[in-house]
Amino acid sequence: MAPDQAMRAVFFDDPDLMPADTLRSRACSRVAQGLTLGPPLEGTLLRGGLYARLRYRGPYADMKGAYRWLLGVWLPQSGYEPDDEPIFEAYLNNPQHVAPAELMTDVHLPLKTP
Repeated sequence: MAPDQAMRAVFFDDPDLMPADTLRSRACSRVAQGLTLGPPLEGTLLRGGLYARLRYRGPYADMKGAYRWLLGVWLPQSGYEPDDEPIFEAYLNNPQHVAPAELMTDVHLPLKTP
C-alpha cells in the first residue's frame, strides 16, 4: 500500500442504536479494476448517485457531533431522505503526517433521488 493511498471507511450500523460489539464496518481502498482479491480481502462497491457531503476537520474520535448535526439537523431540514445504503467516510489526509486537529474527512450520506 502506498503512503498516499486513498482510504475509505464504510459504516453499516448506527453506534447510537447498536451495542459496540455488534457494529459492522469496512476499511476500504481503491484497487485496480480486474484485480482479484483473495481471503481475507473482499471487494466492496460504493454506489454512485446523490450524496450529501460534510467536510469535517479534527480528530476522528470527535466526529460524533458532526454526524449528529448532519443526521439530526441538516437532513430533516434538507427535504431529502436517506437512501438504504451505508454512510462512508473519505479520509483526505493521513494521521501519520498531520496532527489530529488537522485531519480532514468527508462524510458521505447517500440520499434518495427526488
